[in-house]
Amino acid sequence: MAFDQRRTVIAQRDRAASAQVAGTARSVRSTDPRLGRRLAIAAAGLADTPESWSALEAVRYPWATDAVRLPGFVPAFRRELVPDEAQSLGNPSAG
Repeated sequence: MAFDQRRTVIAQRDRAASAQVAGTARSVRSTDPRLGRRLAIAAAGLADTPESWSALEAVRYPWATDAVRLPGFVPAFRRELVPDEAQSLGNPSAG
């Protein structure tokens, strides 16, 4: 009886710690992706919880907003084409 209770308490502790570490992993991943990955893996190692799986998925499949933006870079779809560029892209009405 006491052994079962001890095992239950340990499992509850591990699930709570896993959820806490997973939350930390998700909050630091935008500022320190490497630490976020390490914490997500640690959370999964502590216990198999929805929070740990969510943290693992978040570091495995980051959103496009987490991508690094290069200084001075303007995506092609946001800038205006000059006539020569439009013509080279096959737009007969340009130029």
